[in-house]
Amino acid sequence: MGHGDYPVEAIRWTLSTLDRGDHVVMKNVNAPMWAVGWSDHHYKCYITTHGSSDLGEPATKKRQKANGRNHRIQVLLY
Repeated sequence: MGHGDYPVEAIRWTLSTLDRGDHVVMKNVNAPMWAVGWSDHHYKCYITTHGSSDLGEPATKKRQKANGRNHRIQVLLY
């Protein structure tokens, strides 16, 4: 399957309204394809043909404070 139906513009538009660390998940109702977008300094967009929207295990992510110091946060994956 190609990525012609990947909703990158819809994901970018949605991410522009969200806070850093938020995400969006979209499922193609006509094909087994999931599109995922993550809001960070730059938007990250992914496509997969495997997965679900069930709650996942928390993940530890490294972040940087305004003063340049690194710290870690827990991100809930759902």
